[in-house]
Order: sequence, then structure tokens, then C-alpha cells
Amino acid sequence: MRSRLKTISLALLLIGLLFVSLNFIFPITVPIKKSVEVSEQVGIQHKQQLASMLGFVLNSSSDVYLPPVNLSTGETFQVNWYADIIINAYILTQQQFSDFQKLPDVSDITTYEATGFANRNGVLSYNVSESGSYVAVLVNSSSRSDGYTVSVAEFNESSISHTYQTQNTIQMKTFQQNDNLYLYLGFVFMGSGAIILLLYIRHRKISNLIQQPFPTTGCIDPLTISSKETWTKSSQGTFTNSLLSENDSKAKYG
Repeated sequence: MRSRLKTISLALLLIGLLFVSLNFIFPITVPIKKSVEVSEQVGIQHKQQLASMLGFVLNSSSDVYLPPVNLSTGETFQVNWYADIIINAYILTQQQFSDFQKLPDVSDITTYEATGFANRNGVLSYNVSESGSYVAVLVNSSSRSDGYTVSVAEFNESSISHTYQTQNTIQMKTFQQNDNLYLYLGFVFMGSGAIILLLYIRHRKISNLIQQPFPTTGCIDPLTISSKETWTKSSQGTFTNSLLSENDSKAKYG
């Protein structure tokens, strides 16, 4: 019986240790949602109109441009126009514009930073990669012989820049959390094993006490001597029990 208790307690302790180890090596996770504060950069756009022209006619094989503007790296140069016929728009650096003015025909342009074509609601944007002076140009590239004129209602240029500021927002995010199931099971098994082990130790101590022999050397059995009896030595050297003599006299004389 005792050996069985010991075996059971040790087995439960080992199983408990195994579950505790599994809790950290192969945990069982469950998804939970928590509100967290998130910091993010929010861009604020700043648009500034630089120059504009309204209501003009662009003849064939001719161009029109707005005053050069100085822009910094990271800004956006935007050109808008509204015309009755499709025309071309270009964004040039100051050097490219100087070379363009030397061309015999505006249709010979080959070097530019950005280009586009449209009539109504034309928009051309360029992200400035290098600080410097830039020019916006509209070109009617139709030839003079069979060309046409373009009525332009609006032609303007603007710069767009961004500033950023930190904004804190509360968001709900999902996390995987260890549910500690193995840990709880490990504690149950280890606790049960510890209780059984204590019972085994207690049972063993009691058994050892019961099995110890009672000391008899130099002792007189108190059950064999009456409190009324005394022993006397006769002249012949024999011992007489006074209680026994008293009982014999009563038997003789009534």
C-alpha cells in the first residue's frame, strides 16, 4: 500500500512538471482584443497659387508660359488649364526653358521634367526632386499652314507642400494570449502528488512507531503487583506474600 502511494505521488508530480513545461514550450493561445493608443504621422496639405492667366488665345505653333517659380525638394509643382481644344503642357527647369526658347519650332521640344495633354480640366503635376527654378509652358504645336487656334480660359500654376504632425488615436487590436491551461493542469497534478506524498510520509512514520519494541529491562510489570501486597523474608530464607497469607487465614477461620 505504501509503495503504491509513493509511486502515485511521484507520477502525479512528474505529470504536473510536464504540463508546466508544455505551457511555455507549446502554449495554447486565444485571441483577445485590446484598445491601444497608436501614434501616426498625419500629413497636412498646403496649396499656394503662384501665378495665373485668364482668357487668351494661343495661335498655332506658339507657346505661352507663366513666370518661373523657385521650388524646394519635396514640393509638388502643379499646372492647371482649361481650353476648348487639346493642347500640350510642359514643366521645364530654367535651363530646359532657355534651350526651348532657342528651338526653331515649338514642336521640337524633347527635354522636359513632365508633360501632359488635355483640353478641359487639364492637370499636370511634378514632384520636385531638386530645388531650383521651374517654368510652366502651354504649347499649341499645330503647324501654321493647317493649324488652329486654341481658346484658353484659364492657365495657372501652384505649389503643394505637406507638413506632418503626430496624432494619437485609440484602436482595437487583436493579440494572441496564452490561456495557461497547461499551467493550471500542472498545478493540479503537482498539488495532488504533493498531498499524496505527505500522506505517504505520515503513514510511514506511524508504522515505524507501532513497530518499535516496548522496553522491559529493569522494569516490573505493574499489572502483576497489587498495591496491598508485600513480601517478607522468613527465617528459613523464603519470601511470603502478605496478601496471600491474609487470604489463607480468612479461608481457615471464616
